Amino acid sequence: MARYTDQQLQNKILSELEWYEFESDTATIDQLLGFQDRVSIMSYYLARIAAKTKGSYLRAYFNRKLDFSTSKVKHIDLKSSAAKAEELANIETQGVRLCEIEAAQAAHIIELELKQINKVLSACQQRISFEKAEKERTEKLSSYSKTQK
Repeated sequence: MARYTDQQLQNKILSELEWYEFESDTATIDQLLGFQDRVSIMSYYLARIAAKTKGSYLRAYFNRKLDFSTSKVKHIDLKSSAAKAEELANIETQGVRLCEIEAAQAAHIIELELKQINKVLSACQQRISFEKAEKERTEKLSSYSKTQK
């Protein structure tokens, strides 16, 4: 995704969603289709960010587990009981645990954003279908009115 940074992409998606929120009632079919295309493409790129974020979380999880185990073994080697070694390892790895929690939160937020974007795209598709049906009905009525004259 060379066109936008992660934050720029998220801001662009937010801007598109705000447009849809305020303009969807009066938007033309072409405008709705354009919105749907743009957001669909951007959601692909957001999915890539989500995968990268999930990878960051998994690395943080692995690092915490590794640091915890290393610390616990160190304390057992220093003749601490298993319970005491675990307690000390928990204390020593608090910073790594916080990093893991932050990475998990970031991954979860992006996953939720993707899920909600898909709901908006589904609603947009329903609106497009409705608008097309209304347009066809109007054209049929107009055509029928002309033949009756």
